[in-house]
Amino acid sequence: MYALHGKEYDVLSRGVISYAEGDSFELSGAVPYESNVIRISVDPHRARQKRDEFHGKVQKLKKRSVLESCPPGPQKDTVLRALDACAKLSQGAQQAASMGDPKTFAKYFKDPSPEMRKAVAGVYAKVAAECGKLDGGDTRIHCDDGFEYCDGLTLAYTSPSTGLQVYCPAYYAPDYPDLTKECHGQDRATTTLHEMTHLDSVAGTIDIGYGYRTTKSLRPKQAIANADTYSLYANGENFQAGNRMCADAFSGLWSGC
Repeated sequence: MYALHGKEYDVLSRGVISYAEGDSFELSGAVPYESNVIRISVDPHRARQKRDEFHGKVQKLKKRSVLESCPPGPQKDTVLRALDACAKLSQGAQQAASMGDPKTFAKYFKDPSPEMRKAVAGVYAKVAAECGKLDGGDTRIHCDDGFEYCDGLTLAYTSPSTGLQVYCPAYYAPDYPDLTKECHGQDRATTTLHEMTHLDSVAGTIDIGYGYRTTKSLRPKQAIANADTYSLYANGENFQAGNRMCADAFSGLWSGC
């Protein structure tokens, strides 16, 4: 995934861990953590070789066109519906980030300053543009997991630098909705939005924490870098646009890539 040129790198882990109280299965909060720094030695020749092998597979996929990378059928139809809904959700979230209620914005991104709101709105604008393109764009959508990275819980995964985006079997599950009727619930539209923010050309987000309860514990710099924060805000603003209040209560944990 990364172009490692040197022989030594400093590595650390930083994020949040969700928790439940006592015997409960409902997540009630999250604790931030940051590990110590360790130094690792990397063989640059071998690292380059492995990266070239991966990118060689990626290059076999055509430059983003859903019509070419997904064969006709139910999976292609599902992805097209999700992309359309993703574009509409992102457009609504872009407008809300720019001109919506600052208190609602602060619940998700913590800092309602004009600079933060402009930055977040810019991300949604890029997501809306990417989801709205069936030809061109930076994403190479693959409806099947030819790389065999999916497991039973993973909905999708993205290679930020190459634009490779793969949807897993769980994404097509019959009980997984195109657009949820639950506040902060999961659906294909926000999953796709989540994945789009991972692209280096969009925002280069990472997965610091999943779910509303977890994202509430993030600091501003973490919130704007966290993919799920964008999907949750878009979901919440969609509820408010339908004159339904998206309460502070937690309802579901995003379990994506």
